[in-house]
Amino acid sequence: MSKYYGKFTANRYIWAILIILVLGVLGRSYYDSHRAKAILNQDVGELNSAVRALVEDYRLDLNIKYISVASHFQTSQTFQTLIKARNAKELYSTVKPEYDRLKSLDADLAVMSFFDVNNTTILMMDRPELYGDDLTKIRPMLNQANRDKEVQTGVEIGKSGITYRVTIPLIGLTNEHIGVVEYGIKPSFLYDELEKYMNTKSQLLVKTKNLKALMNKKEFERLGEYSIVDSAPIFKTINSRLDLKKNYQIIYIRDKTYVAFNDTSLNFDKDDNTSIVVMLKDVTYLVNKYNESLYFIYGVNLFILLIIYLLFNRYNNGKKSLQNSLEDKVAEQVEDIKRSDKTLETIFETAKNGIAILDLDSKFVLVNNAYSSLSGYTKEELYSRTCLSITAPEMVDDAHEALAKVLDKGFYGSYEKSCIAKDGKIIEVVMDIALMPDKKSLLVLTKDVTLKNKYKIERKKQEELMFQQSRMAQMGEMISMIAHQW
Repeated sequence: MSKYYGKFTANRYIWAILIILVLGVLGRSYYDSHRAKAILNQDVGELNSAVRALVEDYRLDLNIKYISVASHFQTSQTFQTLIKARNAKELYSTVKPEYDRLKSLDADLAVMSFFDVNNTTILMMDRPELYGDDLTKIRPMLNQANRDKEVQTGVEIGKSGITYRVTIPLIGLTNEHIGVVEYGIKPSFLYDELEKYMNTKSQLLVKTKNLKALMNKKEFERLGEYSIVDSAPIFKTINSRLDLKKNYQIIYIRDKTYVAFNDTSLNFDKDDNTSIVVMLKDVTYLVNKYNESLYFIYGVNLFILLIIYLLFNRYNNGKKSLQNSLEDKVAEQVEDIKRSDKTLETIFETAKNGIAILDLDSKFVLVNNAYSSLSGYTKEELYSRTCLSITAPEMVDDAHEALAKVLDKGFYGSYEKSCIAKDGKIIEVVMDIALMPDKKSLLVLTKDVTLKNKYKIERKKQEELMFQQSRMAQMGEMISMIAHQW
């Protein structure tokens, strides 16, 4: 009786241990996958912040440029006399040469207009025949500039169109507020710059009810309560999926992944949602990185589950073999071991990326063919070395820190380092390192990213060069215009 009770108790403990191990592996897989997703969301959030910061930089540069251009009006007695007299004809003749020069320097300049202190049009340089209109009810930004005597900037709808406006109060020589000068720039200035430096596509959405102010009525495609005023062609395939209530969203189109940033505003009032600029960025590379991390996590956990299964299966087969003769039991166990070893060997040796098992001192215990090929060393040569010994000297300290993190946390993913191959060449790799269940060895998956990193560095240099050239060109234009005024 006690004999059978003992067997039952032993089986119960074995099953309990097995269940705990499986639940532990599945729990770890769940945690790691959520952590990888959180990292992806963090990367997308940082990208969103970078785009918003770049937009603000462009706005600031544009504001400074046109405030500087308008500065000479504050000191010109002739100009101020014409403004006060509302002499549109003489004012047009006086300003026309400068207006033509500005248009030649900035193709995106669409409007240059003058208004009195009561928001009434004195002169529109692009349409001089239109004047005398009181715009108080349809132009809140103009109204606020006159009321507060402060520069206002942002997208606003006027009678002649939708432009990004720099609205500048004019203060006379006697410190008297005499009106407003306003420059209207096509919103495409922003799209072009963002596409050049961030490789984004953009579309401008304006609330349909606010388009009533336009003199030239036009039918626009609708997107909810908004009209699509300007849009890159790619948006035709994704507009049906846009959710403008979200700050950003990830959208999959065939083999590409995009993130749509829906929270960029060029309105002069930050709380106003009259217009929205939706920007689309290809983030396929980020999602691929996220997927690669998940594949590694699932691969490691599957590998551990396979080991657990094989060990449990071996135990079960061992139990059954007790009922057979000693010879049959030995033969069966030998066959099981051969099958298990063959399965593990096949998985291990056919892996695309390098796999190595190290002891806690980083000495190679086992490597697959891919790892040997990557390093240039034979397996026998690697078994007499440590992973640290083929690490680039300047990264040895960093490698020690990575090893400490693995021992502390149990896993360290996407660790980038440089290794020295047998032929002396530097190889850049990305490693995912996991502490094995026995706590005495490490599982290392290694991917060669030398060519990929070289391409990224070259591309970054090109982008930085283009960015610096553009900023120098803008500064040169500004200095040239200021010098011209003097």
